[in-house]
Amino acid sequence: MPFSTARMFITRITCSGVLRHVSIVTGVQISEKGTGMNKKVIYFLIIVMFTSSAWGASAVVPYVFNLQTCMTNGSGIFNADVGHRYFDVNRHTTNINLALTYGVFDPLDITAAYSFKNKDIIGAVKCNIFNDFSGADFAGLSVYGGAGYKDINFVNNTFSMSAADKSKVESKTTLDSGDRVSYFAQVIIQKHLFSNRLSIGIVPSFAYNTNFYQIKTKSDYSAGSGVMAEMYVTDSLAVCGELVMNLAGFAYKYMNYNAGLKYAGYRHTFSLWFSNNNGYSPVEYMTGSLTLRPKLSAAFTREFN
Repeated sequence: MPFSTARMFITRITCSGVLRHVSIVTGVQISEKGTGMNKKVIYFLIIVMFTSSAWGASAVVPYVFNLQTCMTNGSGIFNADVGHRYFDVNRHTTNINLALTYGVFDPLDITAAYSFKNKDIIGAVKCNIFNDFSGADFAGLSVYGGAGYKDINFVNNTFSMSAADKSKVESKTTLDSGDRVSYFAQVIIQKHLFSNRLSIGIVPSFAYNTNFYQIKTKSDYSAGSGVMAEMYVTDSLAVCGELVMNLAGFAYKYMNYNAGLKYAGYRHTFSLWFSNNNGYSPVEYMTGSLTLRPKLSAAFTREFN
């Protein structure tokens, strides 16, 4: 078979396949005889096909800003999260957070994360016991727990372009190795209302090791509760808020708050909020803050499978 004839044959097969796929998705029948004349129409329908798929999908993440929800990723689903807790580079309080969460099976997630400002290496597990998406369910319930280790600066040096000049690094952790370990536990109780447009929740929390902040106190723990609310004003856009109250143990003067927006697109979620604490794990944010002054934070999450 001559090369030109083979190329025409392959092109016809490919085009026929595309036409069938567009017809299935959009319901529009297109004759192969009109392929040349209707090329722009075909391209437009392909764009509509992918746009409609993206519009119908919703990559809703299983947390508000800091507090976890009862939901899990789902079996075989990865969530990669990059957060900037404070856009405040002038005062050097920006805390970049990287997190990867994997759904081992539907009710069980595992997370590995790193918090650059606080040098916190984090591992966590979340188990969903039951959900409340049907009207007959009273509330959803999940448990979340994990541990952290305050790095001496190895991870930061690995990512830093100035890592070669280690003699001038001034941010090394001076804690003894025994004081670098932390752990946390939370119980998540959540209720969905108004056809799941609104959810409210309470999150009793415990975090151990106030030595994390290198402040000497008689209490090496923080205990309290978080409250959260999410209201979806559209299928993709939510207004969210969190408040984390410390009731026992070590805490700064003011409790932690977060308030802002989340937008869930096709396998992506964008979050933008105001907060007075730049922590990522419960050990970081349970202690609250020295100020009520709000600072802007943001996060981007991508879902994979």
